[in-house]
Amino acid sequence: MISFGMMILNGSGILGKLLGYFISKYLVGVTNENVAQKYHILQYIVIASHCCEYLIVPLIPIKSEIEEIIVKSKSKVMEEKTSENNQI
Repeated sequence: MISFGMMILNGSGILGKLLGYFISKYLVGVTNENVAQKYHILQYIVIASHCCEYLIVPLIPIKSEIEEIIVKSKSKVMEEKTSENNQI
C-alpha cells in the first residue's frame, strides 16, 4: 500500500519529474548559481512529500472492505429481483 501511495504522490514517473522541476524552478527559485544555498529547502519538500504518503494509505480499501461492498451489492441485486418477481 505504501508503494501505491508513493506512485500516486510521485506522479508515476515523468509527471513526478516535471512536477519536481516546476517546484524547484518556480516555487523555490533554484538556479545553477544558487543550488547550494537552496538545497536544504528542496530536501524539506522531499521529506514532506514522503510523509504525505502515509495520509493516502487509509484511503486505499483493504480486501475485507471490498468483499463487504460486493456482498452488499449482490444482496441489493437479489432484493430487486425478488421485488420484480413479486410484482409480476
